Amino acid sequence: MARSRSAVAARDIQAHMDYFYVPGSDEEHFRSYLGIPLEYDGVLYGVLVVQTRVKKTFFLKDIRELHSAGRDLLDALLLARRQAG
Repeated sequence: MARSRSAVAARDIQAHMDYFYVPGSDEEHFRSYLGIPLEYDGVLYGVLVVQTRVKKTFFLKDIRELHSAGRDLLDALLLARRQAG
């Protein structure tokens, strides 16, 4: 997801081709995944992720809402960074 800088939605993340289990992370409890890159002016600041313990289909509405939340979060972070100077 960070490589492609595009949203990733997976009903079953463990079956996703890019899934990589990290021992000790306890991620085996999660089934579904929605990740949105937090990017501004070509710089990737992170990824906003929603995971569920039951399989869930993420719809376009879900992706749009997380994108909106991600933009708001990144705007707040960048503003705080500028003010800290």
